[in-house]
Amino acid sequence: MVFLPIVARELRIWSRRKTTYWQRSLLSAGALVIWFFLLVASRSGMRPAERAQMLFAALGVLCFAFCLLSGVFITADAVSEEKREGTIGLLFLTDLKGYDVIIGKLAATSLHAIYGLLAVLPLLALPLLMGGVSKAEFLRVTLALLTTLFFSLSLGMVISTFSREARQAMACTVLLLLLVTAIFPTIAAFAVWASRRSSHWDTFYWFSPAYLFAQGFDANFSRQNFNRSFFLLFALALGCFGLASAYLPSLWQEKGLGNSGRNGKSRGARSPWRFGTEEWRARRKNLLRVGPWESFIQTPLGSPLARMNPFYWLATRDRLPQVLAWGAVGGVFCIWLGFFAGTFTRDRDEFCQAFSFFSAYFMHQVLKFLVACEACRRISDDRHSGALELLLVSPLRVEQILEGQRAALRDIFRGPILLVLTANFCQFLRILGWAFASPRSGGMDHEIVAFFILTVIGGAVMLGLDFYALSWIGMSRALLSKRYHWAVLGTIGRLVAVPWLSAFLVYLFLMSDVLRGEPGEMTGLLVLWLGAGAVVDLILAVRARRRLEAQFRQLAALGPAKRFSLQEAEHR
Repeated sequence: MVFLPIVARELRIWSRRKTTYWQRSLLSAGALVIWFFLLVASRSGMRPAERAQMLFAALGVLCFAFCLLSGVFITADAVSEEKREGTIGLLFLTDLKGYDVIIGKLAATSLHAIYGLLAVLPLLALPLLMGGVSKAEFLRVTLALLTTLFFSLSLGMVISTFSREARQAMACTVLLLLLVTAIFPTIAAFAVWASRRSSHWDTFYWFSPAYLFAQGFDANFSRQNFNRSFFLLFALALGCFGLASAYLPSLWQEKGLGNSGRNGKSRGARSPWRFGTEEWRARRKNLLRVGPWESFIQTPLGSPLARMNPFYWLATRDRLPQVLAWGAVGGVFCIWLGFFAGTFTRDRDEFCQAFSFFSAYFMHQVLKFLVACEACRRISDDRHSGALELLLVSPLRVEQILEGQRAALRDIFRGPILLVLTANFCQFLRILGWAFASPRSGGMDHEIVAFFILTVIGGAVMLGLDFYALSWIGMSRALLSKRYHWAVLGTIGRLVAVPWLSAFLVYLFLMSDVLRGEPGEMTGLLVLWLGAGAVVDLILAVRARRRLEAQFRQLAALGPAKRFSLQEAEHR
């Protein structure tokens, strides 16, 4: 038998595809454009060594973000898709082993990510020619990037092995990556800040890929900490790979897409917390058979919309999205609350001030990611199962489907949105307290206060605009994308990636002294950033809404290739 036959087959398939070559070429070309842009925009008075360090750090951070998020969008749905289709058992009718399938899936899904990283590494080495970056520093950062990519892909693969739905797999992968990358170091930093002792909390740093990446630079390098973090992350990646390989052969015993498990009970009966009790589900079904005024009195949801819109009833049937939203946003809210309480202390409030703003911003991004996932999920799942075509032959109109989906999103995320806005309001009151306080009591300059107030108010306004845009763009990408995770990535990339990249460029300009960082200058940049984000939100949302209202039936009935041809014809 050929060693690793699935890998050999996948490599032969990908070697015949044009995308294998032009995608990595485009990625390296994009990195080259960013590299030259930073080179030209950097301050002319900078020494070559300083400019080399700035370019090396900027491109390295972008590569690190690419490696860290690869597992979420590449391998998190690799095995779970086979489980939903019920084809896992067919693979083990042959002589294949668990590691054959796992390595084959890894090769089939992550080849573009590996080639993309290898294509960018020569650009990462260009600062070596300028001085300021040593060969050992380049090798350490490269090793950290490869380790991060391997860890992210392995983590996504093992989560996909234990999951069935793409949404659950992606959410769990994001949660675990955030846990080891951000939450563990934050806990360690908070413990060091509280106890003023660092020796007992270094282990929490070793779990973080971000810590390993930061240790690769000469300014932060410690041989002992770098080696321990590298071996720990590499061992965790191998453990995830081994766990997935060992558990995969037993998946053929699980049911495919049926509604019953091994004991014959329905999934709803097994999961009353998710789908409700039998009595609660019966009351929901009765909502479809009574008048609108009666349903307003009897509905357990407290909304007459469930009576008038069956798609809303279907989209809110599963409680899991709401539970995930409350759990993720509520967890970050608790972290923010701890740092916010620390801002009222006198001797240590600067640390808590910075982390309270950072955790509030992070709470916004977590909520937007969850909204994007849920906006794509319902229509994407129904389109793949064929239920969407059956729904379109019913008396239900397209306008009712779209409004039902958006109403479901509002009901699912109403509570988490109010929680995030509560954090913004508390930050606003705290900033006002700093504005009226004396300098001895921690008062701030009025220009700095104006910048922070604009940040808090603008963030709240952008949250509403982003929610509106994500709901329409997510439904549009669910119809246009071949796979669910591609739809989520396309939604986030169109709406959130541009502001993140803009903020990253502003940070680089501050590092290179192109911007002086004065309060008035930063306030003007913030106004431009918020205005550009609002314009992008409205343009993309209106465009997606018009496409859905005009072409919903055509896009739902066509295959992926025909959908793309229809999209190209529309642009022409």
